[in-house]
Amino acid sequence: MENHKIILNEIIQKCSDKNLLITSVESCTGGLISSAITDIPGSSKVFDKGLVTYSNYSKIKLLDVPEELIIKYGAVSKEVITKMAVNPVIQAKQRNQITIATSGVAGPDKSEKKPVGLIWLATYRCDSLLIKKIEFGNLDRTIIRKKTVLEALKLLKTNLTN
Repeated sequence: MENHKIILNEIIQKCSDKNLLITSVESCTGGLISSAITDIPGSSKVFDKGLVTYSNYSKIKLLDVPEELIIKYGAVSKEVITKMAVNPVIQAKQRNQITIATSGVAGPDKSEKKPVGLIWLATYRCDSLLIKKIEFGNLDRTIIRKKTVLEALKLLKTNLTN
């Protein structure tokens, strides 16, 4: 957990320096990223909102992810995670937004014929989109979710460094 705090403090400082607001868009992590960020004192200056879009319906209705994309590629895909990261910035109509999005199969059962441990992450700000695919393998659900949070925070930090 200490790794989280170091990374989070760096993220909060970088967002503050760049006048950026964070939006988390979570599926498989179910709000864990929002929780981790808001655990840090001072996060209220840079954390705008957290969206848990666990169902396909919520991805379609809240994020404007085209239903056709979900049908064709599945919710756990590069195509869908891209929309999950980009669309909240477009919807906000503000250039000072940065997102971090997660979608994956935490288990214990596979989903959409995709294996347990398959995770897609994306972060977007001002024309900078980073996407990462991770395959943790068939680990415990809690472990997959915790590892996903750490990897998502690392990706967010990378996007802030660019």
